[in-house]
Amino acid sequence: MWDDVAAAAVDPDILSRRVRFVPARRASQPAATSALVRVLNPGVASTGKARSDVRNGDGGALPASQSAPAGPAPLFPPERLLGMLGWSSVRGAGPGLSNLGQTCFMNAALQALAHLPPLAQLCLSRHHSRGCRVLGWCAYCELEALIVELHGSAARSLAPTAMAGKLRLIARHFRPDRPQDAHEFLLGLLSRMRSAAAEGKCGGGGAADGVGGAEPKCCSSEVDQLFGGSLVSTLTCGVCGGSTTARESSAGLSLGLHKATTVERALRNFTASEPVKGDDSFWCAACAAKVEGTRRLRLGDTPHVLVLQLKRFRYDCARGASKLCHAVQYEEELDLAAVCEGAGLAPGGGAPLPLTYRLCAVVAHEGRELHVGHFHCLARASSGVWHRFDDDKVRQASARQAVGAEAYLLFYVRTPPPARGAAPAFAAEAAAAGGAAGDADSD
Repeated sequence: MWDDVAAAAVDPDILSRRVRFVPARRASQPAATSALVRVLNPGVASTGKARSDVRNGDGGALPASQSAPAGPAPLFPPERLLGMLGWSSVRGAGPGLSNLGQTCFMNAALQALAHLPPLAQLCLSRHHSRGCRVLGWCAYCELEALIVELHGSAARSLAPTAMAGKLRLIARHFRPDRPQDAHEFLLGLLSRMRSAAAEGKCGGGGAADGVGGAEPKCCSSEVDQLFGGSLVSTLTCGVCGGSTTARESSAGLSLGLHKATTVERALRNFTASEPVKGDDSFWCAACAAKVEGTRRLRLGDTPHVLVLQLKRFRYDCARGASKLCHAVQYEEELDLAAVCEGAGLAPGGGAPLPLTYRLCAVVAHEGRELHVGHFHCLARASSGVWHRFDDDKVRQASARQAVGAEAYLLFYVRTPPPARGAAPAFAAEAAAAGGAAGDADSD
């Protein structure tokens, strides 16, 4: 950081740059943030557009301080992604990944990504690498090459040396010889992939090694469309009953487990109303004053791939950080209707998209300590049969084992809409899985 400050201090152009001023506002009134919000998954919203409005107690709309911008244009045809939500063909489970020191966190996350039908099939088609414009090393190309090898190699295990050698480009503090967090790795990798997918297509340029470049604001890549969603935050005034609604982008949900033993309960807690008071009081345009009230989050745009992080940690002043090891129940099927703002709309205003999801992968953490332990992955192959990927060891597992793991990350994929060409694959997977479940239960 200090190197950047020093560089700026000697920049010969800094004194000639024009200072841009903005109109002043009241100190107690928050600035409108809708212009800063980027919806990552356009076309799957309950209303078809982002919104930021104020409503009084009678339901009448009051003018918003700033209208929300239109969603970014998709770079990849949304209809094609819908056709990739189910597997188009059946392949084997694939090899394991060698542990290159302390890389179980990376291996588990990579196996999970490799078994998500839409992402895996995008990579198998080499969609990105055929038109990649990134200078130097590209995280998206690297993942694509690895997934192609995982789905085509007959080897028992592969060594992801190229990805491990670039960990510092994914997160600067990462080292292959030190234990790291699988969720942090996942977010860093998806961020690099998002930048790579938009490179040269959204006005960004000059990024080298998959890092840097302008943050894309005018377009939505296939990575955004798969993993990106939005949250709708509603503030309700405790005085007049009016409400303000804002939409912000999200890449998965982090669910607290302190008062939850099931994912369903954790989702309800996440979307429950909470009081806003004291220093957190907010500006109400109708009352023209700072007020107390309530805040509620709901899911707005729902992603095709929903990543849930189960926050298995807590902190208290006496003992510091510790791991929550209690069992958390989750199912193979997940319905988001109860926590969504409304039914998702298909691209072009077609029939609503399903709000039901199917579990495709689980990243689990073994161990009683927060910073010590071992990550492994349970993933559903294209045949529908579950497998456990523990670094270079791969063995068949059962659905009961998949939903009984000490889960840290859950990967759910949207159920394909009817008559999209992908739904029949699920029936074949279910039949294959049923024939193998009995044998795997004995593992």
